[in-house]
Amino acid sequence: MMQFLMLGAAFSGLLVVGLGSRSPTTIKRLSLAMVCALVIATTRLGVAFYRTDTRFSVVIESSRRATGGFFRLAGLWGGARASLLVWTLCGGIVTALEARRLSEHSPDADLVATKHRVQSLAIVTASLALLSALVANPFVRERLPPTDGRGLSPILEHPAMLWHPPLVYAGLMITMLAWAYAMFPDPTSPDPTVPAQTSPDPTVADQTAADQTSTLELTATRNETSLQRLLLFVVLLLGTALLIGALWAYDEQGWGGYWAWDPVENGGLLPWLLTLSALHAIRSRGLTPSTRLLAGSPFIATCIGSIATRSGVMPSVHAFAEQRTLGWSLFGLTLGIGATTAVVVGHSSTDAPRLAASKNRYLSIATIIGVAASLIVALGTYAPIVRYLATGDRSQTTGPFFSRFLLPLVVVVLGALGVYRLNRMRHWLGPVVLLGSLIATAALHYLCTFTAGSTLLAFAAVASVISVTVATFEKRWSVGSGLAHAGFALLVLGFAGSLATSHSTTILPRGTTHTIGHLGLTNFGVAVTTTGNRSVVTATIGIHRIDPGQQPGEVRPDYRLYPKLIGFPEQGVLLSKPAIQRTLRGDVYVALLRAGNTELVTLEVHDRPLVWLVWTGSLVTLIGVLSLITTRNRPVR
Repeated sequence: MMQFLMLGAAFSGLLVVGLGSRSPTTIKRLSLAMVCALVIATTRLGVAFYRTDTRFSVVIESSRRATGGFFRLAGLWGGARASLLVWTLCGGIVTALEARRLSEHSPDADLVATKHRVQSLAIVTASLALLSALVANPFVRERLPPTDGRGLSPILEHPAMLWHPPLVYAGLMITMLAWAYAMFPDPTSPDPTVPAQTSPDPTVADQTAADQTSTLELTATRNETSLQRLLLFVVLLLGTALLIGALWAYDEQGWGGYWAWDPVENGGLLPWLLTLSALHAIRSRGLTPSTRLLAGSPFIATCIGSIATRSGVMPSVHAFAEQRTLGWSLFGLTLGIGATTAVVVGHSSTDAPRLAASKNRYLSIATIIGVAASLIVALGTYAPIVRYLATGDRSQTTGPFFSRFLLPLVVVVLGALGVYRLNRMRHWLGPVVLLGSLIATAALHYLCTFTAGSTLLAFAAVASVISVTVATFEKRWSVGSGLAHAGFALLVLGFAGSLATSHSTTILPRGTTHTIGHLGLTNFGVAVTTTGNRSVVTATIGIHRIDPGQQPGEVRPDYRLYPKLIGFPEQGVLLSKPAIQRTLRGDVYVALLRAGNTELVTLEVHDRPLVWLVWTGSLVTLIGVLSLITTRNRPVR
């Protein structure tokens, strides 16, 4: 029954494309029918997850009765087949929302552009619905259903799982709408079906021409503003999702970091980077064919990431089980989307009036750096997939590759930002900002023992923060742009501190103290508890900082940390839950790797300077983006 409903949704979407010349009311009704069918199918599957209805194989894979109701419901985005239906529903929602803008009273040219957007969204949604119904049907039933499901991996049973994936889907949904707007913006050239207004009086004729030009420029402004606002929503939603995912990894996974350059994580980072590049390009050059292609590229990157994730060829903790048929089907769909985008944008009219391009060279540099960074992330993420398909080698690109090529780009873009702001300051203020940046960097170097590369990165970040803050207070920049750029610089400063991280693995018997750098660790014992379906081993570790000349035994612990090992015997999973002491200087991060019967513990200890700046900078950036979104009726500055 549900499979036929998804086929009906696909048929409705195809009718939207086939009957595009009909009245707006017909297109609205077909779009509404499509999204209603998808809502019913998704709701039915959600109820099955919530009730752990083991008649469905997808429920067995991603749900179990012992977990809470919300975590059972999270199975909707915890598996390949169910999450494909969720993605299809997102496409149906944006199609129906865009169809609501159709009106009989709109000018013919505007009506045609809106119809084309609705049709492009509908054909993508119909294709996804067909794949969901025929290739990855989530409503396949088991002949002999078990009494309970296997459930999600224990590491996914975390509150972040309730927010991170939905925000990702919301952000990717907006990339789809931005793609449609980039392909079919409202017309900014005279409608050939409307006769030109002429007058024998030269004064009247000149005034009429000026009025027409003014109207077209207003339309161009509206196009740029609308597309920029959509892209800002993408930055906000995906940025929030990436921040939650990084916090989740840092606090729960016990490997000592917040970004592992995992292929699936990079699949969310790539659209975010491309969106930032498109925002700067539109502000710099207006809506040209190249900037429109760049504005549509985040959705294409989303489709490429979906291929890699849903086909199962990615070696990732986030990837789904291998489904080659689905992967190749999505590959064909992505090729079609990319080719259509290139053809439509390439053959669009280029004689439209263009707003005066900004002479801000920083915007051009930021666009180029953003595109280059996106290419590096794409190469490091997807080249191993090609290697795996060709040779069977499942090795993936590691962090040093990305750091080696991305860090110079970050230094260049922050340097360009700092120079741009310094050149606009009063003559006496520039040297003061530079001197303050040098002093602040020297102090940070003393506290965190930066390397040469991280010192340069820190100086560029500090100078950018100070110069952007001064420009914002002088009202030479909007508050939203100031917060967004200053927050990004703070984020980079936190990352520079991460480059100075020291870590060590030590074996520590009970009652003994061991020194790692300037930290002293004391093992106060191990406790074992069992609750429900899990067993928990908790170590009590005393931490104190050792001043020069002090012996480890001469001081008492400043605080105690309680790292844990959590075992799930039914699923055969053992998780390390780290303990973290947060200070302004940085974090002391302790993970328990092993604990013996004699209370001999194996610990991994990380001293991570300035990690709090990563979270603070990300939050400030998102607040700045939100401020820009609420800036109405004028292009983003």
